[in-house]
Amino acid sequence: MLLAANLGTVGKQLLNLAPDFDPRTFGFRKLIDLVRKTNQFEIRQAEGGPVSIRVKQGGKK
Repeated sequence: MLLAANLGTVGKQLLNLAPDFDPRTFGFRKLIDLVRKTNQFEIRQAEGGPVSIRVKQGGKK
């Protein structure tokens, strides 16, 4: 079972690990835009709620 993580919490942890991290370095205004572009995460957001992400599971071919 894969757990989801709050994107705000992920962003804070990224800054703790790499204080110079900024999604603009990669051409994205927001972290969510960078996460979406990777196409590696399932993204969920309830109406007006926080964004949660989890790694997409690879399908068997």
